[in-house]
Amino acid sequence: MTDSGEKLIALLKTLSELSGVSNFEDEVREYIRDFTAGSAAEIRETDLGGLLVLKKGRKSPKQPIVLAAGMDEAGFLVKGIESDGKLRIEAVDEAFPPSVLFGKRLKLARNGLRGVVPAKAIHLTTREERGKYPETDKLLMDISRDSDKDAEKVARVGDPVVLDAEFFELAGGRVAGKAFETRIPCSQLLTLFERELPYDTWFAFTTRTLIGSSGTTSAGRMLKPGAAVSVSVVQALDLPGVSAHERGAALGEGAGIAIRDRYAFSDRAFAREAAAAHARFFSSDVISARLYGFLEGAPQAKLLEVDTPVRHLRTPFETAALSDIESGVDLLETVVACAGEILERAPESGDETLTGTEPADGPGGKAGEGDE
Repeated sequence: MTDSGEKLIALLKTLSELSGVSNFEDEVREYIRDFTAGSAAEIRETDLGGLLVLKKGRKSPKQPIVLAAGMDEAGFLVKGIESDGKLRIEAVDEAFPPSVLFGKRLKLARNGLRGVVPAKAIHLTTREERGKYPETDKLLMDISRDSDKDAEKVARVGDPVVLDAEFFELAGGRVAGKAFETRIPCSQLLTLFERELPYDTWFAFTTRTLIGSSGTTSAGRMLKPGAAVSVSVVQALDLPGVSAHERGAALGEGAGIAIRDRYAFSDRAFAREAAAAHARFFSSDVISARLYGFLEGAPQAKLLEVDTPVRHLRTPFETAALSDIESGVDLLETVVACAGEILERAPESGDETLTGTEPADGPGGKAGEGDE
């Protein structure tokens, strides 16, 4: 393994093991702030707690170029404390299938206190109980306290809860851990941040990305970019029983450009030019909504999404290939160069070629309507 590969793995391990449920991204934000402080030309913070970091390049673009990644992770909040000392928790975005949680470790992000999601032993369940799981707003966390008064000494309603999962390396240049959905994009941006770039570039580390697009919208309104790039992941479905045409993405085949996210499309001309060198396209299983956030916050911008394949999303063991993560960094460097060149060719203002993005129906049912 190369030195750069080892450095990227160490960075991803650190980011993966930080805690940052949506709206509680402080730990991740402060790590990124410290990481970038020595080389940043400017650092700003959005009204929603996002971090905007400017890296100077060889040239200044005619309009700002922004690369954006979310900092948050899927997780839970404590919604109540039972009389027997167990915590009642609910998923922040209802994204965890309950079947993957039973018997798994969780921890309170505030103090690191560990617990488990209790489950009845399989041999004690009835035929009717097997295969049935409670909704994600009716889960319990056993923290080994015997009463509510005892539990209240270490936990309180509103505390964020995250998966207690360690990062580890697998054979074949693959890695596994939690929160890869956002922490792989963050690691890619931080790795790119350390390179010499062709154009000045804003790196936006946004909040609340797993529960909507408001964090990206806030960044877009502050920076008013001419080109905005969402950096996310795509579900890798290279699994038994999934046909080749259904799998969409597979580990080891490299990062690529998403034709669309959940609610908006990448700019066609920008995508074609950025992909001309070596990128592939993804047309399905894209899960982010950051393009839509930029469409709301920076409707003048040319939009693009770059995704890296990840297997087993929303589990404690999300899996990715180091080669795909590295290819994503290289693709983003190409994208920055393409964005600067496109902006140099564009008219100063008032031309439709600056707003070639085609919106899909947004969360409210119509393109252009907000979700927050």
